[in-house]
Amino acid sequence: MSFREMINNNPMIAVGAMGIAAIVLIVVLVFFGTGNGHRDVVDVYYYDIDNQELFVAGSDVEDPGAGRGEVARAAVYGCGGCDPDDIFVGYLRDGDRVREPDRGEWVPRQSERGLEITEAPIRKCREQGQPARHCEPR
Repeated sequence: MSFREMINNNPMIAVGAMGIAAIVLIVVLVFFGTGNGHRDVVDVYYYDIDNQELFVAGSDVEDPGAGRGEVARAAVYGCGGCDPDDIFVGYLRDGDRVREPDRGEWVPRQSERGLEITEAPIRKCREQGQPARHCEPR
């Protein structure tokens, strides 16, 4: 009797084999998962709006503005490179909202004004004849 005939004559064997395979798959996913389950912690730029100060904090910090004024994530750019002396805050981000670093109201990022704000660093560098480069803390 072939394996196929045995399965056809005894469907409970097939159901049992599929059940065992499902349990093995679940165990493997639970214990090994699809990754390590941890997000990498990276440094990101923040901007203290009240003091007009750029600073760095880890992405795992729950309140990067503790002890400071109003704080937002900063999109930092450099024209041609990211040398610390040449970087500038292009705009501020707060969820799906953006604003200019030194003034203005928060606007939706996908609005016409929001797109103008997020494209301003590119225009600034283009006027200097340099490519705009989005910079991350070192």
